[in-house]
Amino acid sequence: MSKDTQNYPNLSIAVAGRFRMPSVAQPIEIGAPSKKDNGDGNFTYSYPEDADRGLTAEVQVKTFENCTAHRQTVTVKNTSQRTVTLEELASGTVKLSDGKLPWYDPQKYRVSYCQSAWQGEGQWRSATLDELGLVNIYRLRTLRSITFCSQGSWSTSVYFPMIYIEDLECQKTWFFEVESSAAWCMELGIYSDDGKEGLYVSMDAANVLNDGWRMKLQPGESYTTVPCVYGCADGDINDAVREVTKLHRLCSVTPAARPMPLVFNDYMGALWAMPSDKNLPPLIEKAAEAGAEYFCIDAGWYQAPDQKTDHEKGLGLGRFSPYEERFGDIGFQGILDLIKSHGMKPGIWLEIEAFEFFVKNELLDEDCFLKRDGEIIEPPRGFLDLRNKKAHDYILSVFNDLYDRGVRFIKNDYNHTVGIGCDSKTGSFSEGLQEHVKALYALFDEVHKLHPDMLIENCGSGAQRADGGIMRHSDLLSTSDQMVYYANPSIVAGTLAYTLPEKAGIWSYPYHLPYLNRLDNYADFFNEEYIKAHKDGEETIFNMVTAAQGAMYLSGHPDFCDEENLALYNEGAALYKKLRDFTCKAYPVYPGGFFRMCDRGFFSLGMINEEKTRMILSVWRIGGEEKDGAVDLSKWVKATSEAVMIYPEKGYEVPFCLSDKTGVLTLTLEKEMSARLFEIKL
Repeated sequence: MSKDTQNYPNLSIAVAGRFRMPSVAQPIEIGAPSKKDNGDGNFTYSYPEDADRGLTAEVQVKTFENCTAHRQTVTVKNTSQRTVTLEELASGTVKLSDGKLPWYDPQKYRVSYCQSAWQGEGQWRSATLDELGLVNIYRLRTLRSITFCSQGSWSTSVYFPMIYIEDLECQKTWFFEVESSAAWCMELGIYSDDGKEGLYVSMDAANVLNDGWRMKLQPGESYTTVPCVYGCADGDINDAVREVTKLHRLCSVTPAARPMPLVFNDYMGALWAMPSDKNLPPLIEKAAEAGAEYFCIDAGWYQAPDQKTDHEKGLGLGRFSPYEERFGDIGFQGILDLIKSHGMKPGIWLEIEAFEFFVKNELLDEDCFLKRDGEIIEPPRGFLDLRNKKAHDYILSVFNDLYDRGVRFIKNDYNHTVGIGCDSKTGSFSEGLQEHVKALYALFDEVHKLHPDMLIENCGSGAQRADGGIMRHSDLLSTSDQMVYYANPSIVAGTLAYTLPEKAGIWSYPYHLPYLNRLDNYADFFNEEYIKAHKDGEETIFNMVTAAQGAMYLSGHPDFCDEENLALYNEGAALYKKLRDFTCKAYPVYPGGFFRMCDRGFFSLGMINEEKTRMILSVWRIGGEEKDGAVDLSKWVKATSEAVMIYPEKGYEVPFCLSDKTGVLTLTLEKEMSARLFEIKL
């Protein structure tokens, strides 16, 4: 989309007491604005005063060199002498009106949206407007709209706040995103302008119809929306994902486009939140042998009121003092020192917003917790209110204490949602949650400023709070808690359409101990029969191929691997370290389109550098009867392009061929669950 596609931004504002349609708020214009160039790609559109509403509005738009994305906020000010109550304020409303085909023609638009669930993140679907329910009504413009919405603090637990819209007629793809870690709504509807109809997209995190948001503005007061992102790329979704990736790198508060360390985390398929001085040392040793640079102790390290019962239930959050008995004679600090002695930096799991009320903490009082209508939310497990100075200072002291112990990596989890929101001075639960989220962002930024070498991973029971807002302030993302390794590729591929590849933490957990077997004797589980069944190494290869194109999180039980699998484990880890400089400056491509974890057959994901000279390609066979697969790379390759299998390097060769005529890569994978990694010289 060119910088001047829109003459000026459209506004969508609803004021309490004014008539509005029950299902759609049309974009409105309160007069043509004046435009000011603030320099460095920043523009401000100032709208004249609307005397009827008693409001003025400013739209702040940021554009970027060599990127078609726009990042926008809207600020509304009460210029009257009375209180004005807002019930909707869109961050951005964009009209799509190019081409000759009407909006309702099935060959005009195709919408891609991303569904999410715990262990089922990043599941993209595509549909026409008609299939989504936006249909043409003869002689009467439809009053219906399509909405993708979320309420509460799990901002990505149902949908991710991003959509792609392919204009099939004009061969270009629009993209839209709301940067909200609380409630949000994206609406697709039909506008009518001088007799011409077209599709509009409105993005907001302030909408009474979604979650009850209301904002009372006293005379002279103003309110600014959360940012939204929109833009358009010539071409298909691959081209739009490239623009989104560029934008996220340009807007990240934490440094982006930087290679991420190789992390071993003891949770997934390994210790399952039950670390001790007995089971940690073997994993620490094997992680170091694999070349891990960080070793993260996940949940279970902290003290609970009754260690025999509460700890197994995950209780005891909020105190964050080590459970010393678990770590024997050397103690918790001894384990951290052991990690450091193996050349790795220690990491620790936290859940800083959660608190168990039976955990005594003399530093905190009732005002330190999120409330709704004056009542603490969800006792006996509550949420710290990071707007409160005592709560903020306490959590900051936890970070500081761990840093002084040598910890340089924090996996910050978020396993519950507060629901619709919390109390605020404005009286709006939704706005109270937005205030808390901003305080969380500020805390992350403060920790980064105090400890520049401390990495913070954003986790939310997998990726239930993985929106673009919180990811601007986070170093890494836990993409999923998916426990079945062959269900992970669809999550990884889908995630990279909304999260930077260098921030996308991906589990690799061969020799996986299932959660239900976590209390078993490890040696009994990894018996002769298990080792024989995994002798071919295909499960290890599959795991490593999946994690190679993001930020690799090693786990599983390499301490029980046989010689062949351990060699594959270490080779995959070493390859990640070779690829990460490439990955953090590359862009995802989808040769076969998006796919979902229920799909069976051959699937692929590629990463291409900015110069378009190199592609790293993951190919998976996930079930299906056919052992022969094909990946169409004709969009990217030339007749002189060459393909090389780079993992595994030796001993696990498969037949493959890249046609110099068709640009199709064909290969054979004998086993139903198998994968290989290729490098394509473009």
